[in-house]
Amino acid sequence: NYKDSSKTDSSKDNYSSRKAEQNSDEFSQPAGADHPSSQNQSVKYVPPKYYSLLNVIADRYNGKFCQIDLFSGESQHYTLMHRQKMQIGQYLTEEYVTSHEVIEMIERMPYDCEHPLAYLMKMLENLKEERRLEAKIIAHKQAELKYGGGSQ
Repeated sequence: NYKDSSKTDSSKDNYSSRKAEQNSDEFSQPAGADHPSSQNQSVKYVPPKYYSLLNVIADRYNGKFCQIDLFSGESQHYTLMHRQKMQIGQYLTEEYVTSHEVIEMIERMPYDCEHPLAYLMKMLENLKEERRLEAKIIAHKQAELKYGGGSQ
């Protein structure tokens, strides 16, 4: 657990959404570590109107990846931190993906995924790129129709 030594709170309780034991190195990697360009990006502002949706998404993610393996007894406990929720929120604000689609992506992710956050971020980035390409193709076809481009 990370403990902020700059705090003067003498409380013994450390309430954190981070897990007590680290079962993978997902938390030691920056969010989106499998996507090199995201390492240098700062998280842009996400309007408060998305916060409730992001909490619903985080609840679904946290619920799916907080479990105990019945055979080995090992626990798997991943939770989304604020910064990670804001990274997901950027996809919502850019309107390339809906909250419902993010939840469906989480549901489709395998339970035994070693790096669920990186997996989810890659799925979101892929969908964004596919939507951008689709919009570009549609705009090109509309321009051809409007301006009579293309050979006949």
